[in-house]
Amino acid sequence: MRSILTFITLFLFVNSLLAQVPAGYYNSASGLTGSALKQELHDIITSGHSSVGYTPGVWNAFYTTDVYPAPNGTVVWDMYSAISNTYDGSAPYYFTIGTDQDSGSGS
Repeated sequence: MRSILTFITLFLFVNSLLAQVPAGYYNSASGLTGSALKQELHDIITSGHSSVGYTPGVWNAFYTTDVYPAPNGTVVWDMYSAISNTYDGSAPYYFTIGTDQDSGSGS
């Protein structure tokens, strides 16, 4: 039992070291308040970020980001679904890449 607690403590400590904000990351927001602070935080967070858009960006990204390894790596797994994630081929939260996709029109 003691070794398990030691492992958990060490694991949490190491993870906290890895989760630190880089030095100077928020320097440009120092002293700002209100909408200026909100805008600066937005600018900091989105710096270097590029939006891929819904179609075809998200669907193209699924080929590498959300592929479920069963049965042959060609299905997208909706990992946020509340339904059990046991693959049986008929679950409504599995989508065949390039086939079962919405155009983004909302219909």
